[in-house]
Amino acid sequence: MKKLVLLPLLLIVLYLGSTLLFAESEKAAGTMTVSISNLKNTRGFIMLALCSNEDQYTEDSVKPFRTIRQKIKGNVEIIILEDIPFGTYAIKVFHDENSNKKLDRNFLKIPKEGYGFSNNTKGKAGALKFEKACFSFNSASADIEIKLKN
Repeated sequence: MKKLVLLPLLLIVLYLGSTLLFAESEKAAGTMTVSISNLKNTRGFIMLALCSNEDQYTEDSVKPFRTIRQKIKGNVEIIILEDIPFGTYAIKVFHDENSNKKLDRNFLKIPKEGYGFSNNTKGKAGALKFEKACFSFNSASADIEIKLKN
């Protein structure tokens, strides 16, 4: 008889536990709103890469966590990234004025199109390090502002 009473109680405890775990896992993601300013014009697209580690950020052969290509409509572009798991990220972005899906550079390898990074960090010669551009994302929403360098 005790087993018959304990079985429903055990099932209720298991159900409530799994419900709490499921609800907690749903809370472990949020929305980033990225505002990109200092666009030279409204030609082309904004190309954004959200990277969750150094390899995604620096290696061309490693796909970023999420990429966005958005047509430019105004002087400031807003990109909304939904369902992003909490963690550490870095963003790199550029204004693809001629719609060729790459950051054009001159013969000295200096970018000819606007570009920027999370934290509005500025690099010296070469690629900017992940550690300088990374930020912690651990809330339901976050607003990130990036001002392009032209």
